[in-house]
Amino acid sequence: MDKLKLEDGYTITEALVGIIILGLTITLFAFFFNLVFSNPKILLRSEALYLADQEIENSLNNKVSRDTSYTNNNGNILVERKISSDNNLTKVKISVFSKSNKQIILSLSSLYKK
Repeated sequence: MDKLKLEDGYTITEALVGIIILGLTITLFAFFFNLVFSNPKILLRSEALYLADQEIENSLNNKVSRDTSYTNNNGNILVERKISSDNNLTKVKISVFSKSNKQIILSLSSLYKK
């Protein structure tokens, strides 16, 4: 009987407590992960930032000189490009709006030489 008490190891209770703690941790992580990636505002801002970045790159690479606006494929985001020139500098300002309520989501601007 003394031989069994001297052996090292985990009891069934300790193993079950560890499994329960691991299960709770995974459940909470999945819950918060789902909240972050199912939030429409975060997804909308992510797409708006992507579209604005693409528009800035296009404007700088092609030296675009006219204003434009368009909507994304889903039709829920409006992207506007405004060009203004002073001497030898050109300013490109990209504004991204929510089409449903016309609130600005984000705005990016850049300067380049003509």
